[in-house]
Amino acid sequence: MQQPHTPVESTIILNEEVVNLEKHQLANPSYFPCYVQKNDDSKVPALFTQREIEVAIDRARKNMEDLGEASEEELSWFERIFG
Repeated sequence: MQQPHTPVESTIILNEEVVNLEKHQLANPSYFPCYVQKNDDSKVPALFTQREIEVAIDRARKNMEDLGEASEEELSWFERIFG
């Protein structure tokens, strides 16, 4: 776990949205892909829905002190897309 106030380096790139090719009836039509680097340095793929991104942005807005050097301006950019 990172220490408090360590600059965040992770990014989910929103223009890399992928279509859910074999979706069931109630599944999301698309996802935002990324890799999660585990403590042993291995990487595993992860898919986030638009709603999961929105929830994470809202959580970050409410807990700005936990983002280290991430600025309010950076968060506002994400909120303009999903907010």
